[in-house]
Amino acid sequence: MLLVAHPQPITPTIGLGSPTAPPVHTPASQSAPSPVTCQVSDAFIGKPAAGVEIQLQELRREGDGKTFRFDPLAVGTTNASGCCIDLLPPRGSEEAKRHDAELKPGAYKMIFRTREYFDKLRQKSLYPWVEISFTIADAAQDYNLVLHVSPYSFTTHRGA
Repeated sequence: MLLVAHPQPITPTIGLGSPTAPPVHTPASQSAPSPVTCQVSDAFIGKPAAGVEIQLQELRREGDGKTFRFDPLAVGTTNASGCCIDLLPPRGSEEAKRHDAELKPGAYKMIFRTREYFDKLRQKSLYPWVEISFTIADAAQDYNLVLHVSPYSFTTHRGA
């Protein structure tokens, strides 16, 4: 099930899955942050990267255990501070239960659509998107992925 954390539509691109008829998760209904959040800074201009579209995906193993795929779990957009704190409903909330969106231990990846961000700034860039694969070992913890991006490089770490 794909949760949408912003009102504008996402146009699917290669590698980003297809968000078809998702249930809507709106930030206005959120009283606490998502258990998975992110922050994006534009290292080229030294400011937060607002308006970066994000997709959170979860690893799914097929019946044979050898085949796997990443399924879209949620989409969102960074705010004026470069943050997206509403990808998933708050842990233990009715919304999380209703959409079966409770965080589980496992492998995930977050995709940041950097090409569109730099296109808006009329800046050429090398990477059409940045994918960060990560493991959630303890679903009771919060996970904040930090991405520092410039047109020709990026770096990432787990934030506080």
